[in-house]
Amino acid sequence: MIIESLGTAIPPHTLNLEDRFKVAELYVNGDDRDRWFVPMIFEKSTVKKRHCVFIHSEDGDIDQRQDFFQPTEPESNPEGPTTGERMIAYEEHAPQLALSACQDAFQRSRFDPSSITHLVTASCTGFTAPGMDVKLIEKLGMPASVERTHLGFMGCHAGQNCLRVAAAFARADPQAKVLVCATELCGLHYQYVAKNDQKVANALFGDGSGAALLVGNEQDRKPNPAAWKVAGTGSFLIPETQQMMSWKIRDHGFTMGLSDRIPETIKNHVPAWFDGWLRGYGLTRSEIRSWAVHPGGPQILNAFEQAMNLSSTSLQIPREVLQTHGNMSSATIFFVLKKLNQIPDQLPCVAVGFGPGLTLEATLFLPA
Repeated sequence: MIIESLGTAIPPHTLNLEDRFKVAELYVNGDDRDRWFVPMIFEKSTVKKRHCVFIHSEDGDIDQRQDFFQPTEPESNPEGPTTGERMIAYEEHAPQLALSACQDAFQRSRFDPSSITHLVTASCTGFTAPGMDVKLIEKLGMPASVERTHLGFMGCHAGQNCLRVAAAFARADPQAKVLVCATELCGLHYQYVAKNDQKVANALFGDGSGAALLVGNEQDRKPNPAAWKVAGTGSFLIPETQQMMSWKIRDHGFTMGLSDRIPETIKNHVPAWFDGWLRGYGLTRSEIRSWAVHPGGPQILNAFEQAMNLSSTSLQIPREVLQTHGNMSSATIFFVLKKLNQIPDQLPCVAVGFGPGLTLEATLFLPA
């Protein structure tokens, strides 16, 4: 299956590193030490800005640029908006962001929405039915016969799961034209609570949508040596790691659990798995020209770089995406791939994502 085009979209306004002190002052349900700790975590995240749907302006302090999160009050507002209120916001904003990403992908392609046969969507930050898949069919003008598949609550690697499903459809139907879209509004799940792993999540996550248009290997295509082919996929559920990363629905949004053992686990388990997986495609690590690693956070990128013995510049693109957009969960990989896809001589490329489980997802791209 060939990547015809990639599209991305972000909300217009940002949460910036400069907001860290106001966030600590107004939106932390804890003591003075907790509030002192928050700006330091923001700085260590390396995220300079994130785009969030709940921010409506670039002018003023964060309490003036948004009214979704109210300052915490121990008695009247200790945990922020309810899950129901956050889902209402998701239902309002997610379809439009998804539509913008898909429109970007179509503008970069030779195909019209009326030709799409399959639609694969992913999101772990909201639930509503009818969902954004139905909205996309309506707004883009895709046929009512489009076959829909939604991947829900899989986390940061779900964009790659979408690519796997799309490739399977193409193998089953050589005439398939598949639109993939991953949309996440992570910012809606900011937590007032003072747990350290949740503070890290508060500092990392932003909103975004990524899309890809994929077609069969020989379908309606002129020879293009620069085209990327989805040549293979792999999945590795790392043993005894189920408590290291979690994403759970609670009364005041979805909460993140992160273990400080994740970087060590990546170093201990990932290289051997990759060597075996790549061997199945007749490749070695040294033959991979680029690594599209999901920028879950700076420690994950550092651990992967060290474990795989990569150069200090190998993960420059993922680090740039993290700095300018934060971690947008399943959508993020499309931002990384879009940047790499615009640079010559990046193949073979391997996309890598980590998510709850602890699970590794890998996608191999080769010349078409």
